[in-house]
Amino acid sequence: VSTQSTGVLVLLTFIGILGNTTATIYFSRQCTVIGRSFNRLYFNRIYLLITATDLLISFFQIAAIEAAFSVERNALLFGNTVFCEIWGFIFHTTLAMGSILLVGLLSISRAVLLRFPLISFRPWTVWFAGAIFLFLNLSAFMATVYSPMINVIYKRPWMSCGLSMYGHSANPSLVIDHDRLVIWIVTVAVESVLPGVLTFFLILLSLISSFCSLAVQGNQQFLSRKRNEASKTIIIVSLVYIVFNIPFVLLAGGALLKKILLSLTMTMSLGLSEFQETNSSGSSFVDRYGVFLVMTASVVANSAVNPVIYIWRMRKFRVFLKIQR
Repeated sequence: VSTQSTGVLVLLTFIGILGNTTATIYFSRQCTVIGRSFNRLYFNRIYLLITATDLLISFFQIAAIEAAFSVERNALLFGNTVFCEIWGFIFHTTLAMGSILLVGLLSISRAVLLRFPLISFRPWTVWFAGAIFLFLNLSAFMATVYSPMINVIYKRPWMSCGLSMYGHSANPSLVIDHDRLVIWIVTVAVESVLPGVLTFFLILLSLISSFCSLAVQGNQQFLSRKRNEASKTIIIVSLVYIVFNIPFVLLAGGALLKKILLSLTMTMSLGLSEFQETNSSGSSFVDRYGVFLVMTASVVANSAVNPVIYIWRMRKFRVFLKIQR
């Protein structure tokens, strides 16, 4: 990764931490205001989780920045296997996929509200949905940790840690257990990756529905101007999210499909060396730089842009910033 890319990563991380810290404080206060309607509290809680997730995404890049400034990318943090394993799973699965689900919840809920203006959402369902997602991610993480065929790898060109199905280097004679490998893939797919990919397409559908509702119902009395503006803000947030995360979703979905196809064609007697040869990364430009831009830079850029959208679209947030000054 070039020096310019490293500089951009540092800038995005700084903006993301500063902007999302402020946004998290703002939405946390909005969630404690007495007398809020259920729907307003419901959406404020979703925004709170989104900003908190974006803040964590930005914080996690400190390890990548440390790796970028290390001699020959010999990272101190990523050099620790335990840290690398935890960082890789949380960033690429919990935070990235969690961000997709939260934006999906935001977009789909607004589309439903536009279709049925009198509906009342229950704010507690936001915490409930978040708890279910964390539980599923913890299950997938435990399945990964206790799998003898899964190893965490620090990939220097990408300045990132990722899980690999190549097995543990300490045991090069390990024979891959085909059945357990399939179980691991299915667990991670069902509990983390596939929900994110499916939610991504649901966001697209909800955006189309919201556009249609605003076009048809925009002049009717039961849709206030304030609600229309809130709907437009959510549409913008969702559109920006889609632009930045289309590459990530395509790469994650493609990688998952490749792993499933490979695992189904492996025999129980296939050795580790053969599997590595079949499933190893290449040295092309895409392998060295494209994955970094898709899996890391685009996600961090989205986290940095969101606070800018809040400043642009939310008058109360601008007032809050002026008060803090």
